[in-house]
Amino acid sequence: MVICIIALPVLLIMGIFSMRYRILAKEAFECIFHMVTLKPCKSKLDQRIKASLTGKVMKHHQGLARWIFKNFEILSWIFVIIFIASVIFSAWGVYNFAAYGNCNGPQSSGICILKNVETGVGAIESAITKCNSTAPAIINNANTS
Repeated sequence: MVICIIALPVLLIMGIFSMRYRILAKEAFECIFHMVTLKPCKSKLDQRIKASLTGKVMKHHQGLARWIFKNFEILSWIFVIIFIASVIFSAWGVYNFAAYGNCNGPQSSGICILKNVETGVGAIESAITKCNSTAPAIINNANTS
């Protein structure tokens, strides 16, 4: 049942492009709703994901597939925790970039993927500066011809 927590946002994004994933996203939503209301999941989406994953791994390594099948619930919880932590840290980085111009907040030590290493200017600021510096030249060239 826990795997439905990760499956829902992934399937919602994939559902934009394919009807098949919209149906699966609906099943994941129903599974999460039943989990919140302390009822068992009717769609058995978690069991289908478990079977599909272990079936694909079994083609290459049977021992690993057996281990995944036995420990699927623990692995699901680990992936849910990693998923939630990555969403929180990503949101924190975006907030810091919007508020302070870097990924790390008021203290600017550390690596920020959104900053240009050579100039120290953020990627968004650099793009805006380039756009503003070329815009008058384009307008002047259009007026003279």
